[in-house]
Amino acid sequence: MPGVGYEIDFLPVGNGDKSGDAIAVRYGEDGNYKVMVVDGGTKESGQALVDHIKKYYNTTHVDYIVNTHPDADHASGLEVVLEQLTVGEVWVHRPWEHADEIRRWFKDGRITDQSLAEGLKDLLSYAYRLEEFAAKKGVPVYEPFTGARIGDFYVLSPTLDWYLELVPQFNKTPAAKTATSADALKSYGARALEKMVS
Repeated sequence: MPGVGYEIDFLPVGNGDKSGDAIAVRYGEDGNYKVMVVDGGTKESGQALVDHIKKYYNTTHVDYIVNTHPDADHASGLEVVLEQLTVGEVWVHRPWEHADEIRRWFKDGRITDQSLAEGLKDLLSYAYRLEEFAAKKGVPVYEPFTGARIGDFYVLSPTLDWYLELVPQFNKTPAAKTATSADALKSYGARALEKMVS
């Protein structure tokens, strides 16, 4: 199709071994562009991302925000985008919404659906804050699982089932049933478990 194009910009995030990217995508045709942001880095890089979109894309609107995972260096910059620009949709995994399905994967049988959901919101707070901020602004939030369509793009992975099996393996969650070492009990996840069941 003549006149249809795309632009992908990778903005550096962090330094050295901890470096990554915040990704801005503009696609479509003159007068009908869509803008997607994939990860936002830290708050500082989030500001650089907002400035980039305003300057080079000549807009204050982002159609789609996508968060690949809830670490601070991927999610916190997206808060800046949500705060300073208008946004059409937010795509972020929300494991707390699936606590009833995930709970069986954890070692400690004292965990309830509610305590697990609240614990996941706390432990994955950067992602949860995106959901809260979007709700305050009336922006719909969706989860990016296999087959979902984000604008003209399709999510290839993960499936919902696979993701739910992965959540207990995160280093920020309580010990999974497969964990047996004494080191696992001393982990951050074990300390968080104590907080969840108390």
